[in-house]
Amino acid sequence: MKGFLRSRPVQWLLSYLVFAYMRLVQRTTRWTLAGDDRMAALWASNRGAVACMWHRGVMQAVVGWPDGAQPRRMVISASPDGQFVADATERLGVGVIRGSTRKAAKRDKKKGGEGAYRAMIAHVESGGVVGMTPDGPRGPRMHASMGAVRLAKAAQAPLCPYAWSVRRRKVLNTWDRFVFPFPFSKGAIVWAEPIDPPAEDAEPAEMDAVRARLETALNEIAAEADRIAGVEPEAPA
Repeated sequence: MKGFLRSRPVQWLLSYLVFAYMRLVQRTTRWTLAGDDRMAALWASNRGAVACMWHRGVMQAVVGWPDGAQPRRMVISASPDGQFVADATERLGVGVIRGSTRKAAKRDKKKGGEGAYRAMIAHVESGGVVGMTPDGPRGPRMHASMGAVRLAKAAQAPLCPYAWSVRRRKVLNTWDRFVFPFPFSKGAIVWAEPIDPPAEDAEPAEMDAVRARLETALNEIAAEADRIAGVEPEAPA
């Protein structure tokens, strides 16, 4: 069964179904925007950035960055099971970096971490944006690890927290409380103020202070997006 699911025709079909559903939700949701004025200057610039959202929202991660702004790339697992997700993401017009963000910080060549990390830095330094989930891939839910902060420091680029929510949805009983959105709903997209990266010579305490700011901002805007959409805000693990 695993070999069947990983076959190229099945992966192609899965990628198309995921792409089509994500596009349907994106275009039929009545989105309310909040905080987009905080991002206007950055979107209009040629400056790279690290876009951050909680793992529970990856189903509609693409809604957080306008099509006309910096070129987007998402980090997706290099495992064979991640292939259809990568293909669906590219169908949505978002580039893909295959690898593990958790292993990237450890430069784990086996998992593609070193190559992925270098590709992320290069893309951001060239004026692109890389999307990351600071609590992924295993949690704890809605608690930020240091990965995005390290990338922001290496590329000297701002961290840009954002969140989305919809009223009609299914919240799965997974570690991240994954949100499966339904089409034809009321939704909200909320951006926080961009967070400056740590200095190149930042001490561990300074790095952790930036990480804490990122975590607080993500939780605040996630709760705000839920309230605007008309659902109960999710609590961190």
